Amino acid sequence: ISIQINRSDLTRMRGIIRHAHVFAKDLNELEMPESNLINIKLGYIHYLLNEYDASANIIEKGVSGLNKYSSIFKDKIVEGMLYLGSVYWELCLFEKSMNILENAYSSCKEHKKNSISVIKSVSNLGNVYRELGYLKKSKDLLEKYALICEKEFPAEHQEMASMLVYLGNTYRDLGDYEKAKEFIERSVLIYEKHIPQNYIQFAWTLSQLGNIYKELNQYEIAIQTLQKSLNLYKNHLTEDHIGYAWALIYLGNIYKKQKLYEKALDSIKRGLLIYRKHFPENHFRVTWALFNLGDLCKDQGKYDEALQLFRNNLDCIKTSSHEPNFQRARILRKMSQIYTIKNDYDKAEECLLNLLTEFKNYKSPQVYVIFEDLCDFYLRKSSLSKID
Repeated sequence: ISIQINRSDLTRMRGIIRHAHVFAKDLNELEMPESNLINIKLGYIHYLLNEYDASANIIEKGVSGLNKYSSIFKDKIVEGMLYLGSVYWELCLFEKSMNILENAYSSCKEHKKNSISVIKSVSNLGNVYRELGYLKKSKDLLEKYALICEKEFPAEHQEMASMLVYLGNTYRDLGDYEKAKEFIERSVLIYEKHIPQNYIQFAWTLSQLGNIYKELNQYEIAIQTLQKSLNLYKNHLTEDHIGYAWALIYLGNIYKKQKLYEKALDSIKRGLLIYRKHFPENHFRVTWALFNLGDLCKDQGKYDEALQLFRNNLDCIKTSSHEPNFQRARILRKMSQIYTIKNDYDKAEECLLNLLTEFKNYKSPQVYVIFEDLCDFYLRKSSLSKID
């Protein structure tokens, strides 16, 4: 099982699942703890296949079973907790994801200082901190252990590659795109030279780099990088993998910047269809895809269509008690811009004030952007009042 996971061979993973379940059941009937080890790996395969409910149930069962033998299987329990952190995130259980990753980090740090288990827990935890808006905590934690990782492990190690891309994404969210590019390019280099067969992580890392190039307005190299990512998914994984959808939407956003609206629409819609295949309508990945579709309509001047998409998106978010604040904040900002263009200043102001609250909750350092929007809005409103 571990060999197929390391090879990212989804076809073979599907082929061994049924046999592995039977084997784990037989071992469990014999009351052998090894059945729990198999369940943890099986659960992770279900995660890689985007089957998150099954993944959570199986890994939880495995971790619970191993807790009876905690003195023997400490590392394997931590491994299961790390997997669960990723699964809970996809299930929109964000606080639960953070809590279990913090517990995994504390547990393995206590027993094995600066081990691979610690590095894995730090990478996952730092990424979740970033996603939840704790950007300083994310940066400080990842930078500290990136230095340790460089000193104590081979430069080509998988965990070094993962940590670099997570650190790059944190710098991206902090607005430092050059620093983000530096870290993610280093990660890509590790995959290219040493672990190209890890297709899932390699493809995902290329998509993150392509997105950074887009932020730096380097559109041609961004498209080339995203096409590499898509080709990896297509040739070695599946075209309905959620990572494929991610890369498609990034690509659509570049086409939008280039005003290639038909190409942009095609890419974003294809990404949205993949997400809808795996997730409910109020899942944060679906709402993110719908946000990008609304933003495309806005750039095309289809303001009423964009507003309708944004309103529907907000309704979806209301039905999810676990939605991150930044999703709602992004939508409100775009709606305020459209209402301002349409000279509907009351609604624009309402969106901006709600937006300010959302960004404060998100604890984003980019809250200054909202103050700039408010200043621009009141200046525009004041100048029009003087003309009247």
